[in-house]
Amino acid sequence: MQGEVERKEQKPIEPRILAAADLLASAVHDLKNPLSVIRGLGELGRAASDSKKDCQYFNRIIQQVDTLDHMVIDLLSAFKPQYPSRINPTDIVQDLLQSFETLFTAKSIEVQFHSSCKRCIRLYEVQLRRAIQNLFDNALKAMPHGGKLYVSIEDRSSEILITIGDTGSGIPDKVSEKIFEPYYYRRPDGTGLGLFLTHHVIVDIHHGRLWFESSEGEGTNFYIALPATERI
Repeated sequence: MQGEVERKEQKPIEPRILAAADLLASAVHDLKNPLSVIRGLGELGRAASDSKKDCQYFNRIIQQVDTLDHMVIDLLSAFKPQYPSRINPTDIVQDLLQSFETLFTAKSIEVQFHSSCKRCIRLYEVQLRRAIQNLFDNALKAMPHGGKLYVSIEDRSSEILITIGDTGSGIPDKVSEKIFEPYYYRRPDGTGLGLFLTHHVIVDIHHGRLWFESSEGEGTNFYIALPATERI
């Protein structure tokens, strides 16, 4: 399978990792305040400026602050300590699809969804929600002129398989081997952290598997296999 991530032994998250994640989450959270101030000053400067060139500079400042803010949100949601809860992954996916409905409609993207999963498993809900949201975001960016999004959830006894496929531009072969590394595959309007954090959530936090199949110009399928056990 192209882009498959090697399965890791299922172990609980160590206390020292949770402590480090807590420290990181606190530091990241503290970054949001100065970013808000910088953005506010940028907006004031833009509103007060009579120069078109100065307005362009202020716009660039605001855009860069927004990019940093998205990075902070990604890091905060992925590394902030959380305890697992029992939830049906179908509920998470359906809720996200509903929140994306307006965007999909605006982009002329047809969504096909199916789930055979009727049971709850132990999940880190906030992190998993963010990971799947990242994949939906990528699908949107890959289909700027419309297309189809295929989402399915299968109950395979020992694991739950979530498939997210699109008919978009596909992933270039030259980046496929390192696509889960931070900043390696970055779209012009992206942070370069989305797939890295998705990998962290699925493989490191949930001890699952994450892989993809893609053809340039034809689309991409991402596969998430979550262990249906009590060991998370």
